[in-house]
Amino acid sequence: MRVRRGKAGNMNERTKAIISAAVIIMVNVAAIYGISLDQSVLMNAICAIAELAALLWAIWKNHNFTYAAAQGQLVVDRIKNEQRAMKMKADDDA
Repeated sequence: MRVRRGKAGNMNERTKAIISAAVIIMVNVAAIYGISLDQSVLMNAICAIAELAALLWAIWKNHNFTYAAAQGQLVVDRIKNEQRAMKMKADDDA
């Protein structure tokens, strides 16, 4: 199956359909084993777990937790400051 890159709406709909199908399957499997699950509760739990995972990933990705990341950020900041200084000097000379 080929996924088109420019069709974000189709991908979102497909993802929703897959998650909904998975939830229905989980509810039915649980019912086979005598466990009563509500589909909306299970869907809310899955969404909450996904949101928590996305939050933790965003926090980890956008903050410098490791020593190497902090050192890398210092290098990036130094380069940006040098570029700003060169641009200000060029603007003053013009």
